[in-house]
Amino acid sequence: MSPALPADGSEAPRPLGIRRAGVHDVPELHALAWASFEAEVAPHYSDEGVSEYRQFSSAEAIEERMAKGHDFWLVESPDGVALAMAEVRDGIHLAMLFVQPGSCGQGTGSLLVDSLAARSALPMTVCASVNAVGFYSKRGFEVAGPEQDEAGIRFVPMRKG
Repeated sequence: MSPALPADGSEAPRPLGIRRAGVHDVPELHALAWASFEAEVAPHYSDEGVSEYRQFSSAEAIEERMAKGHDFWLVESPDGVALAMAEVRDGIHLAMLFVQPGSCGQGTGSLLVDSLAARSALPMTVCASVNAVGFYSKRGFEVAGPEQDEAGIRFVPMRKG
């Protein structure tokens, strides 16, 4: 992934920033998650799964999980534009990972997953959407069970470490 170039036209690249999200970021977290879900994941889900995920990724649900201690993270461009987000439960389970549509394949999601994995002293887990299994495999995750479907949400359990 190429770091962002400064707006002043100089050649020195500026790195992307990763930060813990706060309650004030909930609308942005929700908007990014839903836009990415609609573009990349929803086509692999039933109507029931899309409806279920709409509730799970709502601003209210994100705020409730944040209040319960779930950690939310943002990757931002040097000018503060949110490019990716993640939710980590109990310090080891990656509950959500989304990259802004149009930014996929540029290394932003990899940067975030690698950073979160480095913070965890324990093995990390994820219930990967079926279209993301290859991405997680490249990040060192291994399939930990067969594909499952709960309330129309299709996923493959994976583990790293």
